Amino acid sequence: MQSAVYKCLIVLLAVETAAGVIFASEVPPNGKTLGLFVNNGPATVDIRCFNSAGDLVTNKIFWPGEIDCFVIEPGEVRAYKPSASAVSGALLSTCSIPKKSSQSEFYDRRRHCFYFAVNDGRVRKLRPKQAVRLRSQWGSIESKQ
Repeated sequence: MQSAVYKCLIVLLAVETAAGVIFASEVPPNGKTLGLFVNNGPATVDIRCFNSAGDLVTNKIFWPGEIDCFVIEPGEVRAYKPSASAVSGALLSTCSIPKKSSQSEFYDRRRHCFYFAVNDGRVRKLRPKQAVRLRSQWGSIESKQ
């Protein structure tokens, strides 16, 4: 009887914990911080994240109902009315992106994440307990990809 040795690669896609499923994509590389955003408003918004030096880190158009997650840095989130030209549309609102340690009530330590909701053009931070539904919706999106 012959025997063979097979090499196997196991890819961790998600871990189920008592508090819910944590997807591998929710754990940022190199200790960075994630921002999970949802546009609950009836209109499209242009979300721009700036670091504390004022440099643009992320720019994304959010359609009504859209959810997305990306790496953020301490600084500021700005919501603009989308513009057809290269010039920014009207500034609708701003919201600080704190350091992890400075506003721990809004920081989800387990997922290394801050949560943001846009309602009628106004950006606000959510506490992790307020973001349970948002995390669940994001988890559903991630599991389909």
